[in-house]
Amino acid sequence: MGLRRPFRKLARKLTDVYCTSIRDPAPGTVAWLVQTEQAYGGRVVATRGPSTLSDRVPDEIRGKLLDEGLVGGDRMSSHGGHGYAGWYAKHLAPWVRSGAPVTLLEVGVFKGTGLAIWCDLFPNGRVIGLDIELGNFVDNRGNLQALGAFRKAEPELHQFDQLADGNRQRLQGILGDDRLDIVTDDGDHSE
Repeated sequence: MGLRRPFRKLARKLTDVYCTSIRDPAPGTVAWLVQTEQAYGGRVVATRGPSTLSDRVPDEIRGKLLDEGLVGGDRMSSHGGHGYAGWYAKHLAPWVRSGAPVTLLEVGVFKGTGLAIWCDLFPNGRVIGLDIELGNFVDNRGNLQALGAFRKAEPELHQFDQLADGNRQRLQGILGDDRLDIVTDDGDHSE
């Protein structure tokens, strides 16, 4: 049992090294997700602090965020990130294989790295981004575009506080007649 954790860390590190060395990986695969996130900036530190639009950020967390900065583009790689690429690859595979248009909603777009990935992965889909503070994305959009983002599709953005009252109606207004196929929540960062 004591070997499980070190083995997992080694496996993740080897996976990242392997993923970044594959040429032209198939869209939606672990390697593709890791490489695409890195191509759009990977792990980046925000120039803005926590949102001033929400009073729900506790003072101790707000202070830590202001001291250490906010980080984005850290979900796919396990090297300096969360290592979610395997999970995303597994669960997105049916939509990627089908090639059918999807409606994907991302809560918490931050700097927009995720939106850039989703627009590349689902060029015929509707990619919707919600965030309480769109300024971080607005500040980084030109950088993402210079790196090649949003050539295949443009995301749709809405300022949105995921903990506010009346969100069901607001979300219905945003979606219109569309139905959500995929939702990824990287917003509030709380249980």
